[in-house]
Amino acid sequence: MVLFEFALLLQRIRSALTRRRVAILVAMMGVVLVAGTVGMHEAQGLSYFDSFYWTVVTISTIGYGDIVPTTFWARILFFFVVFVGIGTFATALTEIAAYFMEQKLLQMRGLHRARMKQHAIIVGYDESTEELVRQLQDRDLESIVVDKDLDAAALHAKGIAAISGDPQASETLERAGIKTANALVLPSAGDEGAVMVALKAKQLNPGLRIVATCTRREDFDIMRQAHIDVVVPMSRLLGEVLAEAVNESTIVDFLLDVFEKEGGIDLDEVRVDRPTTVGGLALKAGEKPIVVYRHGVPTTDIRPDTPLAPGDLVIAIYAHPTGPQG
Repeated sequence: MVLFEFALLLQRIRSALTRRRVAILVAMMGVVLVAGTVGMHEAQGLSYFDSFYWTVVTISTIGYGDIVPTTFWARILFFFVVFVGIGTFATALTEIAAYFMEQKLLQMRGLHRARMKQHAIIVGYDESTEELVRQLQDRDLESIVVDKDLDAAALHAKGIAAISGDPQASETLERAGIKTANALVLPSAGDEGAVMVALKAKQLNPGLRIVATCTRREDFDIMRQAHIDVVVPMSRLLGEVLAEAVNESTIVDFLLDVFEKEGGIDLDEVRVDRPTTVGGLALKAGEKPIVVYRHGVPTTDIRPDTPLAPGDLVIAIYAHPTGPQG
């Protein structure tokens, strides 16, 4: 871990020095372009456009020869542009290419700084993470995976953005774009790890939505107290589903139909933004409201004239005509 942090520090120092060199070279290029343009205009009476054109073709070594310095001071300026401008131009191109190559290498190693906004940060990587990334992509949400010792290059080849580092460290979360992220997902960080990351993330972005899984019943309340917005009790949910499956319950088939995109059943969430009734909702053809959530409390007492207020959430069910027939 110490070696990793030291390597990261060296990379940041090198990157900063490279940016400084590029900035200096770009400034020098600006000086040469201005000097060449103004100098040729004054020394040979060319227009500013023709003077700028001559300066550019000279320092880029193209040299069409359609504009030739003929006066004494124009030729003196030519020496300055050739000896200073061409060297500066070549060096600037080399430094800029090296800078972008270095940034690409940092990205392949997961040591870069993400340039994302309104994205989800996923802490931890296992076999289920790729499915989570795919599901977020299906919902038009960008995501980036954060974990220690990631093979960032292999994930990059799969189209998965990755940051390598300790997810409990502020520096790692900042490189993942925590301050511009919409959500933090903790599917495999462990209960204790999830609490630590959640507390750190909320300090950096108080408005962040945090979703985590919980493996032990006794940790559920602790995780909620750590400002985790949604805690999914995986062991209890899995136990209930398996118990229903043992009893040959159709409920399991229903749940699989809902969560499988190839299934015949979909659930839709409709957010109410104005006073209305259940019958006044703009639902898709065939959709049927089944639950209304008001201030987080569900009710199934739904009639067409049931009043709805802004902020209410309506869960509607829809069966595809081409789906499995029951």
